[in-house]
Amino acid sequence: MKSKKKLVLVPSAYNPQVMGDIEGFIPIYKDTFEVYVITSEKYDGGEIIVDGVHYVRKGTKMANYLIATADYIIDAGTLTGTNRICSSQKRISVWHGTPYKSMFVDLGREHIVTALDYSLGYDLMVSPSPWYSKRFLRESMLYDGEILETSVSRTDSLFISPERAHEVKHALGIPEGKKVLLYAPTFREKGEFALPFSPKRIQKALGDDWVIVVKLHYLNTIDNAKGIIDATEYPLINNLLAICDLLISDYSSLVFDYSVLAKPCLLYQYDREEYERERSFMFSMEDYVASVDILSSEDDLCLRLSEFNHIGDNLVKVRKNFYPHQGPNATERLVKELNLDAEQRDVPEVIFLVNQLNQIGGVHTFATNLARQFKERFGAKTILIGNTEFDYTKDNAYVFDPDNLFDVKVSAETDLKTASSIVRRTDGYIISCQYGAHRKLPPNLHQDAV
Repeated sequence: MKSKKKLVLVPSAYNPQVMGDIEGFIPIYKDTFEVYVITSEKYDGGEIIVDGVHYVRKGTKMANYLIATADYIIDAGTLTGTNRICSSQKRISVWHGTPYKSMFVDLGREHIVTALDYSLGYDLMVSPSPWYSKRFLRESMLYDGEILETSVSRTDSLFISPERAHEVKHALGIPEGKKVLLYAPTFREKGEFALPFSPKRIQKALGDDWVIVVKLHYLNTIDNAKGIIDATEYPLINNLLAICDLLISDYSSLVFDYSVLAKPCLLYQYDREEYERERSFMFSMEDYVASVDILSSEDDLCLRLSEFNHIGDNLVKVRKNFYPHQGPNATERLVKELNLDAEQRDVPEVIFLVNQLNQIGGVHTFATNLARQFKERFGAKTILIGNTEFDYTKDNAYVFDPDNLFDVKVSAETDLKTASSIVRRTDGYIISCQYGAHRKLPPNLHQDAV
């Protein structure tokens, strides 16, 4: 029986509750790949299966095994070069939004290592625009790998049906027929957040046919929710963007996603001088949004809200510059362009246990010859696990795998966690070349070995 290749989807580490970057891939890939989603959710046993898709708790042995061995990973900001050990694995970054605030090396020279570590974690990065490719990926992140400039998946969930919009409004307690103002500011610091305006004044400026919905970062709470609908715990930000008639934000990247809906937006930057001094920006928003829609005082905000009917689609330049490829069904277009190889394997994985990763001699010849056969005849993924990194009794450090026949090479001496996770969770074969290889690995391992 043939085995499907493994595709791992990982939502943003910045906000693991949000699935917007990767959820669109699930229905497209789940029939051709064995799809796993690694999340921070807690599951009994660390894993659940829903409609054929595996949801795995972050940090479990299964999650560690998947990160180390999966054929493909589509990730939204969690991987680095330091957690990569599989040479044949393809890692694709879909990030989690276009940055307005400065990031990586733009924050200072001390962030160079962080930028390089992140950029080295990927084989391909999806970019929504020439600006993103050059200014963010190349200059800020120092990424020099492959870039696919196309539509991005995260905006597909903005295009919801009228029926779904009605369900969302009902769930939030929004009365029938009311217009929605959504206030969604960027994250500042953890804890209580004081609204920088009076809901009563905002309501007066808009009129009684409006409701005010507030969506804060998941690490924030509102200290006084009177006069507003608090949607901070509502997990699907794109649903909120889809149902609102007007967005008020400040420096958040969600403004760029929202722009594809061609609806009005105001930027309420009441603390801009302080924020810019502490964080700085990658560009001037005044180049893309009219100054009349970038406000710094509550008085100016209320005045502009009273003129709502004259605002219209004021993010045209934002959309054309930062999301020129976007539209409905973006995920389907992206999947076609990625063109991942879904050819199934006759044998999923073969793990070879040896004493030292630099060993040479009979074991070396046996393992490499067998690995070659498994790869060429059955399409198997080959994994080499050593009890130790080196043979410390010898003067020379030999190369076990000069022909790169092993997709993964890991030592139980230096990375016992990964070695143990691979052995425990594999769905393939384990070939023990030497009994000594079991010393640092889990007890009773020989019962599972071939």
